[in-house]
Amino acid sequence: MTDAFDLPQLITEVIAEVQPTAEGKGVFVEATQLAAMPHWVVADEAQFRRMLLNGLDLAVGAATDGVVTLRLERQDVDRDRWTCTIEWRGDDAEAVDRMRVSFGIVLLPGPSADTDRPLRVLIVDDSAQHRTLIAAYLAGTPHEVTAASGGAEAIERVQANPFDVLLMDLQMPGMDGFATIRAVRELEASQPRAPAFIIALTAMGASDDGPEAEAAGANECMAKPLSRAAIFKALAAVPVARSTPAGPTPEARSTPAGPTDPTPPTQMLAIARHQLMTILMAGAGTQVERLRILGSTLKTAAAESGLQDIAHLAGELEQAAESGEVRETQIAARILLAWLAKMQA
Repeated sequence: MTDAFDLPQLITEVIAEVQPTAEGKGVFVEATQLAAMPHWVVADEAQFRRMLLNGLDLAVGAATDGVVTLRLERQDVDRDRWTCTIEWRGDDAEAVDRMRVSFGIVLLPGPSADTDRPLRVLIVDDSAQHRTLIAAYLAGTPHEVTAASGGAEAIERVQANPFDVLLMDLQMPGMDGFATIRAVRELEASQPRAPAFIIALTAMGASDDGPEAEAAGANECMAKPLSRAAIFKALAAVPVARSTPAGPTPEARSTPAGPTDPTPPTQMLAIARHQLMTILMAGAGTQVERLRILGSTLKTAAAESGLQDIAHLAGELEQAAESGEVRETQIAARILLAWLAKMQA
């Protein structure tokens, strides 16, 4: 199925899957120039993932030491053709390539959240997990994210600060999404401000909600749960006509996306997984210290939540980072990332 997906993230996830096997053989798996790749592309994600896994499995299976390197290079700009090369080089500097796998693929440019017009986004949802998940998707983008746990709180947020986009859950206790949308539109009509773009979020299969949400004033209707690709695609298409300068007040900017009580384990793991992928896609020079801090924080939080396996792996990440060795730290991070992916599968 053709869809938009985050290319560096996909490569990072695939490497995390094969890294434990490679580590058992003393082999390091790396990808070159992740930061230079387009973040969002359109292709058959499942097929591309299988091709990457098959190529890496072959190279890691043949390797006995050294490094397995994945390179993705654009070959034809007009046709969006790319070549992926996976090769193993042993520790012997004089040795020629011992294993190489190469294949071509078409990767069309996809929507991006990294636009030149950062959006002010308000997430309105009574589910703390869903609020935090969307906030994690948008972490590291130019967008400014605020959250509200219900309709009444959302109205307070909108009264205090203008927003470009409202992601509005429809089924909420008390003041539901339909009533909240109508109240927002009435508020906008009474003030000299541009109307927000409201995306109504329905439960899967709740097809009757769409017309009612549009009648209340929603611009678009999307089904939950939202994927990262769906959110970025929707935000990239939002028309913006601001009547006031961008940026929430300090109070709104500091509003947490989740509850004030301890983070639930599933929510905590989703955030940790996102942070790991973000750090591993950054430049190697900044990774070690950021991974040490993440390992230390996750170790404590996982232990308090009874997730001893995660706490142990996070501790190993912290210890590897304290040594200052980039490669050992990356290996520990990818092993942890693989465990987090399995737990959330």
